[in-house]
Amino acid sequence: MYARVATFQGDPANVDEAVEQVRSRVAGDPPAGLAGAKMLMLVNRETGKGLGVTLYESEEAMRRGDEALNALLPAGDGTRVSVEFFEVPVSVTSSQGGRPMTHPNAELLRRGYEAFAKGDIPTVLGLFADDICWHVPGRSPLSGDYKGPQQVLGFFTTGMELSGGTLRVEADEILAEGERVVVLSTVSAERNGQPWSSPGVHLWRVVDGKAVEFREFQGDQQTEDDFWLA
Repeated sequence: MYARVATFQGDPANVDEAVEQVRSRVAGDPPAGLAGAKMLMLVNRETGKGLGVTLYESEEAMRRGDEALNALLPAGDGTRVSVEFFEVPVSVTSSQGGRPMTHPNAELLRRGYEAFAKGDIPTVLGLFADDICWHVPGRSPLSGDYKGPQQVLGFFTTGMELSGGTLRVEADEILAEGERVVVLSTVSAERNGQPWSSPGVHLWRVVDGKAVEFREFQGDQQTEDDFWLA
């Protein structure tokens, strides 16, 4: 992990105005180059000094984020005093029970599986990079390589049509390290009156807060192919 730390100096009387300006800039979709970054704003109301801390998963992401942030004017009447860059060798965040919090990429994909379960496909597609590569092995009507969110949407649509809307994909466990995320999954559906369920492994790669690659490894590929071909 890497951190960009910017120091600002402004009028103490205008701190609230500066805070609101920053909130409005980052509300909703983040500025270009900042997707997947975590942003913190620290202020000293007595002196008017502020720190902008932005955390990134990679050094390249930090470089792009720095370019995007440099293009923004300081909030309020503040002046950017300095910008420094750091590597973050240790990062430990505990929940209320003292257990480590979920890796951000794992949490990102957990939201995706939950949205799919609810039928919220726009939210699922919003987690994908524009050039996501999606690979499904085997010889069934669903097998193949898909490129970009629209082709993946076609894959989802075909799966729902073939199963009469019964296709379910559950995330039983999510493991993340760096860009790689492994999901232990259970996939189930019903077709022509025949139920089917199988464990599987989903291998994802997430870069700058967007899923760029997906590969499926099915527990029983032949049985799955036969089910979708029936």
